[in-house]
Amino acid sequence: CIVGKSTAIIAAGARIAARGGSESGDGGFVETSGHWNFQIGSMPDIGASAGHGGTWLIDPTDITIVAGSGPVTANTLYADDMSNFLENSGSLTITTDSLDPDLGIINWLNDANVSWTTANDLALNADNSIVFDGSISANLGNVGFTAGGDIAINNDISTGGNVDLTATGGSISGAGLVAADVLTVDAAGAIDLQTAANAIGFSAGGDVAIAEADAVTVAGSTANNGLIDVQTANGTLTVGTVGAQTGLAADSSGSVTLVASGAGSEVRVNQVVSSMTGDIAMMAADRVATSAK
Repeated sequence: CIVGKSTAIIAAGARIAARGGSESGDGGFVETSGHWNFQIGSMPDIGASAGHGGTWLIDPTDITIVAGSGPVTANTLYADDMSNFLENSGSLTITTDSLDPDLGIINWLNDANVSWTTANDLALNADNSIVFDGSISANLGNVGFTAGGDIAINNDISTGGNVDLTATGGSISGAGLVAADVLTVDAAGAIDLQTAANAIGFSAGGDVAIAEADAVTVAGSTANNGLIDVQTANGTLTVGTVGAQTGLAADSSGSVTLVASGAGSEVRVNQVVSSMTGDIAMMAADRVATSAK
């Protein structure tokens, strides 16, 4: 653990390693933190020849993720270096830490594209907001975004693993496509996403609008009169259980609209769909079938 009260500097050529053994053992945990600024000349080695890679935690005040590669300076992290680290070493956690309401932001810039094929995970944790304009492509790894403010998904996230989006003090929205096995979305405000997930579980303090590309199982609830609008472009929409969520529940006067488009698509209601006083509408290319009691 390397922590600087204001600035942390790890010079180029310096080596930080927490590797697993040559015959057994997983990689370890490395934290590099500078509350106002950090500079890292070389990335730590937390790989494992015969086990799982470890985790590297980066913990500045703000961070910007940009295209290309290079030493980590002035709270800037490079996408190519992130890709290489996730592919060959271990999981990566980026956390911003600030009591200033104007700081603690993670900005992921356009053309900063990160990809990897291993089961290593990527997590972003921001005291403030996360603005995602780059792209993520992962075969197996899980992706998690947690923000104290809003999360803007302005470009695509694609993984064969799971995606978890949490905005404890804001909304989650954007035109980027989120493709995953299981997508979990929790927001203090509204949710408005384009998705391609096998299953989606959500909880929102406002309206929920989900435009799904294919077949999906959904479950979730809203508060503050939030409506629920889930539509598939080409596949069956199933109301079921996803993680801790079961069925669909729109708060108070919030309405529920479920639409399954595409040849042969159905709306299958396997768990309860409810609204206290709002309308409930279900439409499908083929049929609406219910087994909920």
